[in-house]
Amino acid sequence: MDYSKPTLFVISGPPGAGKSTYGKELLPDELKGIEPYNRDILVINNLRQLPITQENKYKAIGIATAAMEHKLSMDMEKAIKNRQHFVLETPLDHPNHVNYLATFGSQGYQIHLAYMCLDSVKDCEIRVQHRFRSGGHNVKPETINNIYHDNLKCIDTLAVIIEKIELFDNTKLPKLLASFENGLVTKAIPEALNKTWIKEGLPSLTKKLKPFLQKNNKNIKI
Repeated sequence: MDYSKPTLFVISGPPGAGKSTYGKELLPDELKGIEPYNRDILVINNLRQLPITQENKYKAIGIATAAMEHKLSMDMEKAIKNRQHFVLETPLDHPNHVNYLATFGSQGYQIHLAYMCLDSVKDCEIRVQHRFRSGGHNVKPETINNIYHDNLKCIDTLAVIIEKIELFDNTKLPKLLASFENGLVTKAIPEALNKTWIKEGLPSLTKKLKPFLQKNNKNIKI
């Protein structure tokens, strides 16, 4: 990928996948030093500045989220005006999240998606609970489940407009399972097709992986 062109680098994955912990490590050298725009952290910081009671907590979350979205919109506009790279950490389970990609894409930006995932929703729930006990933010199991599956549906649909997609297993540390560039598989390991989240959640990408792996790994059966 030619990073002399303005690039939107998206760090995505379900809750608990390790986006905030390892996201910076996935940046290409040309984008090192750019601080990822972390939507969740900004909402949390906004909430800390608001008086919150049991009665108004949902209203407060709405206010904090709206303030984050406004700041994000302004920062995106500034980056686009100056043709600067932009690094965004976000799920892709909601139309508003997809609009981020569309905004940059419509302005001539190339998009690089680094997607981290775990083997199951339950694994994500365990990670989130561990994070919560350590002082981090919590996410309801129902929300984790929805994001886990809706993220994959969105990526499989948008794959045709994303210049580069990297799929990482983050069970222990980020491991690159497969990479796609301009619709073609450029790298993959057999383990990719052992992952249910790829086989069932990303069917259009799986169709491309199978012939690539068969061609480059004569001893495996798919």
